[in-house]
Amino acid sequence: MRLSPWFVSLALVACSPPVQWQKPGASERVMESDMHECRLKTSLSPQSRATPELSQSVAKTVGSVQEDRAREDAALFRKCMEEKGYSAK
Repeated sequence: MRLSPWFVSLALVACSPPVQWQKPGASERVMESDMHECRLKTSLSPQSRATPELSQSVAKTVGSVQEDRAREDAALFRKCMEEKGYSAK
């Protein structure tokens, strides 16, 4: 059975260790709210649109596009959190 590039990239992102965010004086509740807001901003960005199902002949290209989008989403999320005064541990 051959795994699609999309599935492989999703698995790699899901298995990577989560970033721990810290901000002096921020409570857990405030941090969760800020993270939620940043996730919403990331999911509403134009590059976060879903890619339609395509034939196997273009699956590799789609996988590359989705990997790029995942990296861009992570960078947008990181930027949003840093703008709110957080730093990654």
